[in-house]
Amino acid sequence: MYHIKPKLAIYGINYGKYKPFLDLSNMASMEKLEVLKKIGENIKKARLEKGYTQVDLVGKVEAKIDTTNISRIEKGRTNATIHTLYRISQALEVSLSDICNLKS
Repeated sequence: MYHIKPKLAIYGINYGKYKPFLDLSNMASMEKLEVLKKIGENIKKARLEKGYTQVDLVGKVEAKIDTTNISRIEKGRTNATIHTLYRISQALEVSLSDICNLKS
């Protein structure tokens, strides 16, 4: 029997074609958790800079999301979809690349 290893990647749209935006397929589990934590930290930092609570952010996000999801995303406990991350970035008035910045 053949086993197909699932590939985890976040895709963005560039000139009408899909291309990997953030490919996590070759990372160890610990590295993936660190990526999710860093993205969560970036969201929390941007939220606090705006003076928003998690409830405020939920009210500004144009997608179905609740405060427990925001909390899990900020703590790196869940892998948010690129659509959710985009909506959060729009609500926080920061770029998606700022939220997904793994440096610093």
